[in-house]
Amino acid sequence: MARPAVTEKTIEGVKEELTCVICQELFKMPKTLHCLHTFCEDCLQKAEVARKRMRASRDSDTPSANEVECPSCRGKFDYEGHIVGIKTNFVYVNLIEHLIIHETISTEGNLTCGKCADEARAIAFCYDCKCAVCEPCKQMHQRSVKHSSHNICSLEEIKQSATLPALVKNYLCPKHNAEQSLFCFDCQEIICRDCTIVQSDHRDHNFQFIPQIIEDQKKQMREKFQPLEENLKIVTGCCERLAAHIDKVTQVHDKRSRRINDAVDKSIEILEQRRAHLLEDSHSVHAVKKKNLDIELEGVEGVRASIASAIDFCMTTLEKRSEVEILMYKKEMLARAKTLSEMHRAFENFDISEDDHTHFTYDDQPMRVFGKLCDAPFPNTTTAEGPGLESPLQNVDTSFKIMACDSNGRGLMSGGGDCNIEVACVPTITQKTIKYPSTITDNHDGTYIVCYRPEYPGHTKVSIKFNNEHIQGSPFNSRVARNYIHPIPAPFTLTVPNSSPWGVAMVSDTELAVTASDCIVHIYDIITREEVDQVRSNFTRPYGMSTDHENCLWITDREAHMVQKFRRESNGEFVKLFQFGSRGIQAGQFSHPRGVAVNPATGYIYISDMKNNRIQIFKPDSPAPRYVGQFGAPGNGRGLFNLPAGMIFNLKGELVVCDDHNCRLQVFDPEGTFKYMLGTTSSEKGLLCSPIDITQDFRGRLVITEFGSHSVTFLSPEGDILNCIRTIGTGFGQFVHPRGITSDSAGFVYVADNENMRVVRF
Repeated sequence: MARPAVTEKTIEGVKEELTCVICQELFKMPKTLHCLHTFCEDCLQKAEVARKRMRASRDSDTPSANEVECPSCRGKFDYEGHIVGIKTNFVYVNLIEHLIIHETISTEGNLTCGKCADEARAIAFCYDCKCAVCEPCKQMHQRSVKHSSHNICSLEEIKQSATLPALVKNYLCPKHNAEQSLFCFDCQEIICRDCTIVQSDHRDHNFQFIPQIIEDQKKQMREKFQPLEENLKIVTGCCERLAAHIDKVTQVHDKRSRRINDAVDKSIEILEQRRAHLLEDSHSVHAVKKKNLDIELEGVEGVRASIASAIDFCMTTLEKRSEVEILMYKKEMLARAKTLSEMHRAFENFDISEDDHTHFTYDDQPMRVFGKLCDAPFPNTTTAEGPGLESPLQNVDTSFKIMACDSNGRGLMSGGGDCNIEVACVPTITQKTIKYPSTITDNHDGTYIVCYRPEYPGHTKVSIKFNNEHIQGSPFNSRVARNYIHPIPAPFTLTVPNSSPWGVAMVSDTELAVTASDCIVHIYDIITREEVDQVRSNFTRPYGMSTDHENCLWITDREAHMVQKFRRESNGEFVKLFQFGSRGIQAGQFSHPRGVAVNPATGYIYISDMKNNRIQIFKPDSPAPRYVGQFGAPGNGRGLFNLPAGMIFNLKGELVVCDDHNCRLQVFDPEGTFKYMLGTTSSEKGLLCSPIDITQDFRGRLVITEFGSHSVTFLSPEGDILNCIRTIGTGFGQFVHPRGITSDSAGFVYVADNENMRVVRF
């Protein structure tokens, strides 16, 4: 029967595997629980005694007599006979014996043979006989049929090896003392041959020799444990996340501790400075009062000394001088006594001039409540809102409010959170990131007000972090809108060579299309101002332009009385798809078409038929658009036109039409029903003078070119005038008969300054 291969193990690896986690020594009678954790039998006994004592002290339910709890995973299992009934891990028992033998041989000197009476010098060790053998005994083992299968290893190999030699152990049946070479599938245990004959428990069971079924059994166990590898990865990931979170919590604690220490140290420093200041003030008050009292005391002391001196002189004279001498000084002494008596009257109502009623007071209550620990804002539940996150305006102070919450989503009632704000903008005109400074006001009620002032229009990103983690919704993306209250012409000019521009349209975020009198549509990069492409066709006078949701370009040809459609291919080139229309008054015919607009909801195409004073509607079918309907007629009443020009669909889905010679804007629904007008009143001429083209920004504000007054007018979505640039000339901010107009995603406005033969940007 072939023996299975046994993997060699390093000595240190074996020691670690065979060490009990409770006593930290090699296993003594190792017991392996159902959870596959192994402990010494004695360690398990002590652990169970301690557990039962603890449960009894807590008045807990008494466990069953056979219940055993794993000290590692706390799993509870029942074994018949309690700990004695737990299966002994004989693999570990044999490994421990193997390890002890290896260490004994490695540490001792010369060993004598355990088989001979001569005590000859041993050269090898028999693991089955568990004794050292000499050369003759080793040869006898190899020749003997009984001992030929024994595991014999050279002593020198054992001493020099850092690993345990592979050892195959024959496990004997405890009932029949025969080799266990069969596996019983019914009982799921190894048995010997005698068990299948003598022992009735296995007589009718399904069993096979171990070598015949071991590979299938290994495969089966691998398949069962394979899913655990993925579970292990998940649990390991959770452990790593938890460990990282513990590190983070520890970092927060360390940071908080530093802040507490810094705050207390700073307060102590301030208190020390305050103490020195108060002591200095107290010393100054004392010095002034003491000086005055010292002067007063000096005067009183002088009077006292004078009186004492006079009394002493008089008494000495009366007691020790002769009669003649007494009478000689009588006059002076009586005069001095009279003078001193009059001086004494000044002291009968003597009042001290200086008194110190200055005292020090302080309130110790603030010190008693100095600082406090409170919940910090939890990023995942903290929110923010306000115009600074939704609709910032160029060069206008804007703000937003942060509402801090705890981990349960409850609003905090205190401040002090470690808030970090970053406002970054990418202006369309530069494509370079600019960071704006911001101010944070802590209201100490769980809310924070953040203010900043965007300088340039363009895409803006606001990052809001607490403790370096983004709050809910951060980073917030918005667009800074142009400030049309005081529009400033940018130093930007595109000159169309030897030609006058008619219409303009954005064909991408950074590319501008210009129809010109040279019958070419020029494509410019608005950042480099370089011409990057041209669209050529059988144009006579390409005029108005618009793009649809597929980024196709629709161009009206005013003098050819038709419309052409171009598609931009993946290589960037524009390919003509079709053209439609001819001169006439019938449906689908045109007389000098001007403006073109695409309904973003339906994709329908609207063409302003200038000389026919109507708007025609087409469905963009294949291979050519299909006429759907029309509205309008000549006149100046509601819904009537006098040379309709540029058009646009506003953010409400309404069609806004430039009614050129009626000097107004008319607004219709997509079916052509009149709704209202802008720029006029019922009694007087309106504010617009020959509006010829129109555009809008992403906030719905309208910008109109006025051909007759050489001006550009800015309107709110409601039609209120925001500003009007009305100067004729060739300088910045001046026009001569402006025509086409468009705006980019940031709100910069591009005007076809026709007779100045240029495109300018505001």
